[in-house]
Amino acid sequence: GNLSLCDLGTRRRVQLASNVEQFWFGSTSQAHMRGRHHLANSLWAYGDLGLQVWYPFHADAQHVQSLRLTSRDQSLEFDAEVCPIGFVSELGVIVGLTQGVEYGGASYPCFHLHTKTHPFLHCMLRALIEKEDTAEAADVARFYSSIPHFTHSLELLLHATLEEEEF
Repeated sequence: GNLSLCDLGTRRRVQLASNVEQFWFGSTSQAHMRGRHHLANSLWAYGDLGLQVWYPFHADAQHVQSLRLTSRDQSLEFDAEVCPIGFVSELGVIVGLTQGVEYGGASYPCFHLHTKTHPFLHCMLRALIEKEDTAEAADVARFYSSIPHFTHSLELLLHATLEEEEF
């Protein structure tokens, strides 16, 4: 369906995305916030354009379109057989499900669900740097510097930047 932001006071509607299968808001729970949680105020949508992120997300119909960070970013695309089901903002990963088929000794297939994760921190940092919001990018990087795969996210950011520079 369509994902829209509606201002009930002015009766104005702004369409954010179309053909959206699912969407998520960043966690604003105090239990998940260690100091200032950088992705607590974000909106995520998955649909035919892939994964889209609005950060920071403010319910302001005039400025919300300018806040979209990623749209059809190749580094956020999952394997076609993986369905994203949410994200764990504290760890900087998107979570998805895939199914495997096993043909053991039985005459019928046995299906197994597998969880897959995909890092997104490098995409957020790249988008903030491209928008010349280096102070926010530095804050986000400092906040996530303690997650286990932070250095891997920086490597992905470096590779994405070098690939972009080659073309």
